[in-house]
Amino acid sequence: MYAMVVAPGERLRDRHGVVRLPVWCTGFYSGLVMEFREDQPRWQQVAQVIRERIAEGTYRPGSRVPSENDLMQEFGIARMTAHKTMRALREEGSIYTVRGMGSFVSIPEST
Repeated sequence: MYAMVVAPGERLRDRHGVVRLPVWCTGFYSGLVMEFREDQPRWQQVAQVIRERIAEGTYRPGSRVPSENDLMQEFGIARMTAHKTMRALREEGSIYTVRGMGSFVSIPEST
């Protein structure tokens, strides 16, 4: 994590256009949390961000994707929300999980 000076209440946009709010933990900067819309479940919104990152090449086929713990920290979500996100991505075939190793971007089948 890198140091950043942000005024309390200031909103930031990441390179995906997602509005993020600074999170302050006992006076130390601890990361950014996604500001969620109310019209869609949080796990769907996080899954969409992961899908966009896969589509733009941030996560390449065969590369590791963030763990549930990483998602919890990055997006400020509960473990069950992170679990639902990963499960949805697995069920649609965007990622696969190797027990004890992590989750990875699925390699597209060549036609």
